[in-house]
Amino acid sequence: MLTKRGKRLSAVAVLVAALVAIMIPAPLRWRAEVVLLSLAGRIPDIELTQLLAYMRPGSGQWLRPLIETHNPYAVLRNVKTTPADIQAGATLFRSQCAECHAPDGSGGRGPRLIGRQFTHGESDWAVYRTIRFGIPNTTMGPHPLPDTAVWQLEAFVRSIDTSGSTLGATARGSRGAARVPVPYDELAAIRNAGEDWLTYSGSYGSSRHSALSQINRGNVGHVALRWIHQLEGATDCVEVSPVVRKGIMFVTQPPSRVLALDATTGTEIWAYDHQVSRTVPRSDVDDFSVVANRGVAVTLPLFAIQPPVEVVAVDTAGNTVTSFTGFVTIAIGKNGGLLFPGTLSGTKTVAAVNGSATFSDLSIDQPGIGYTLVVTASSLTGAESASFNVLTPSVLP
Repeated sequence: MLTKRGKRLSAVAVLVAALVAIMIPAPLRWRAEVVLLSLAGRIPDIELTQLLAYMRPGSGQWLRPLIETHNPYAVLRNVKTTPADIQAGATLFRSQCAECHAPDGSGGRGPRLIGRQFTHGESDWAVYRTIRFGIPNTTMGPHPLPDTAVWQLEAFVRSIDTSGSTLGATARGSRGAARVPVPYDELAAIRNAGEDWLTYSGSYGSSRHSALSQINRGNVGHVALRWIHQLEGATDCVEVSPVVRKGIMFVTQPPSRVLALDATTGTEIWAYDHQVSRTVPRSDVDDFSVVANRGVAVTLPLFAIQPPVEVVAVDTAGNTVTSFTGFVTIAIGKNGGLLFPGTLSGTKTVAAVNGSATFSDLSIDQPGIGYTLVVTASSLTGAESASFNVLTPSVLP
């Protein structure tokens, strides 16, 4: 039992500790708290030396949330994700990993790395630890590489996973193979949304339920923030439900701005500002407002080519060859799609009549600038049209 003197000394010690804590600058104070938590064993799966390195200014990491979460899987992220980092990771992968996982990650002696769930954790820190320490009792051995090299290798693994993934991240804005248009039949058939979120509530049934199962009760505690996209000058009436199609997220910003974002990184792909023709009521001054909106709708746009395209067979003197009755085929020559390459639909092969072939139902599914059409026919020299644009104000980026 403390004597009066002991109690006074304890009180003085607490007071001194409080004064010292107050006098320590805030950036040092939270770092000290993280270190104390680590020494007490309350931050698992990360060594103190790594914590100290990641808490240094300029490391790119922000570890203060560890004070609340004690969870490095939810806090640590890969900051080595530049194209140069990914290229460095590719070089490491070829020398360290390709023998088991194949150069493209499609698998061999080791499991495939594309289009699959990482069973030992999907977070950046989980993948980092899998690479560095390996997986006991499997052919996946440890890789005692420098810290930066492990992060670069992790960045490359992520890059090939999104290139072949079934999770919808394949359609980044720079990838022309992705298709954003959505046929109505696809929309009508959705019961529970999967890789894409194509309507305000996910489906016409409005269940707002996803059929995806990667996030579950066992790993939800590892979910962490990956990116934030700040809407410039946004009002307080942002009520949009993002629409996602093959890794591209479409959002609206009141009153009349549409943005396409890379759903993996939050990077803006394009933005379109529609000029409002008149002053609209605002929610902060009017009971009725059209400033707020609930987002975009996606469907299959088709831009009809009018008037019909007529192809005429002529001889070297410029006269119509009326005797020609062969088949003529038309296709896109130069593809001017703005966001993705356009696709030509309609009847693309017709028989010529008296030397003339008419294509009356052609359409292109992507707005663009500088499209051309080319025609071919057996026994005749092909031709290419003058360039033309496919534009509509509602989708111009």
